[in-house]
Amino acid sequence: MSRMADIRFVPKLPRMEARHEETNKVARAILDDELAIRAAKTERLRQARLAREAVGTPERPPVSEGPKRAIPKRNRKS
Repeated sequence: MSRMADIRFVPKLPRMEARHEETNKVARAILDDELAIRAAKTERLRQARLAREAVGTPERPPVSEGPKRAIPKRNRKS
């Protein structure tokens, strides 16, 4: 075999494209990590809600807003 057949051509990205590609990889990794954290939190909260519903804990009674204040009427000029 000739030496040229052994050399494999691996194209190099131009400098700016290489930087963009690296930025894209890092950004995708961050987004994937955030997605995994969000999915784990959602699952944890879902399990807690189902456990609370299974026990049959009554819902909190509505909060009393207290006495209503009269809203002063504005003087309208005709």
